[in-house]
Amino acid sequence: MKPARTLILSTLLLAPLTLLQAQTASDAIAAMASRKPSGTPLAPILNPGPEFADGKRIWQGVPSIAVSPKGRIWLTWMTGGGFEGDRTEPTYVLLFTSGDGAKTFQGPVAVAKSPFGTHVQDAGLWTDPRGRLWWYYSAGGMVANIFDDPEAAKPRFQPPFYVTPGVFINKPTVLADGSWLWTPNNKFPTPPGGRSFASRG
Repeated sequence: MKPARTLILSTLLLAPLTLLQAQTASDAIAAMASRKPSGTPLAPILNPGPEFADGKRIWQGVPSIAVSPKGRIWLTWMTGGGFEGDRTEPTYVLLFTSGDGAKTFQGPVAVAKSPFGTHVQDAGLWTDPRGRLWWYYSAGGMVANIFDDPEAAKPRFQPPFYVTPGVFINKPTVLADGSWLWTPNNKFPTPPGGRSFASRG
């Protein structure tokens, strides 16, 4: 699939340019930490229909890539109706996979799209130290989905959960003490496991 291969190349070229973002105002940090997202986190669609086929997309961007411990490739990006930048049409994110070294791709195997016409965007992928695949995206807060067996071609996610307000585009950094440092609009470290994050100004 040519679009998927193009996105892989773009991701590999742009990955070194990812920068950590930090705000210096302590009140801004405190405000972000206090805004706990409410409601039910948006769960992905695991059997996407033909409306998400390649020919239905006019544009796509903001790609992310992850590789499982045994080499299965996972790829995600954002797209939507209309043209890129047209915020009148809701955006959504797609998940694709390859088990043959990117010669072919299957998918979308999952889609995150709001049933309320709101934007879902800025998706990312990460393989954590336990070998689990994280698929995360912005949908009324940053929503994370964990896939315990990223070697399988069909994802089976744990129930989605909110990580924090803000937007993640980069991947977490694992510190020497086992904490994970993740930077949305600020730096949020977590104890090993990733179920809770706290603001660190």
